[in-house]
Amino acid sequence: MLAKKSTIRTSELNIAKTWKDFGGTTIPYLGVGAHSDWADANPDKVQKLYTTYKAAVEWVQKNPDEAAPLLAKGAPADELKAVAAMIKSNERLAMKLTKAADIKKDIQAVYKAGMEINYLPSMPSDATIYDKPLK
Repeated sequence: MLAKKSTIRTSELNIAKTWKDFGGTTIPYLGVGAHSDWADANPDKVQKLYTTYKAAVEWVQKNPDEAAPLLAKGAPADELKAVAAMIKSNERLAMKLTKAADIKKDIQAVYKAGMEINYLPSMPSDATIYDKPLK
């Protein structure tokens, strides 16, 4: 938005501080889900998924100008420029591939927040967090 209209009034939400005060360190905002029985029975496919996502993140970060049209299909040139700038800075996008086991506490904090707003009736099982080694 700032790239299109630099005079727009903004408010700093200080989300990182709020999240840290809540008990987290990394804000997990996107994940890949699979039934735990399937994941346990197919560790090679889980590894392949992780490897594919890792390669995609690395490519996007190394090629922001080429990635922008893929992320904002059909957007006008000025918006594509803004998307590429967002990828380059990564401040707001915060694209960082992380293994679920490495941010277990943060995922549990998301669950806790879901319970506090009555989105989740109870704390999900730890089985929802893939904890097997990934390369």
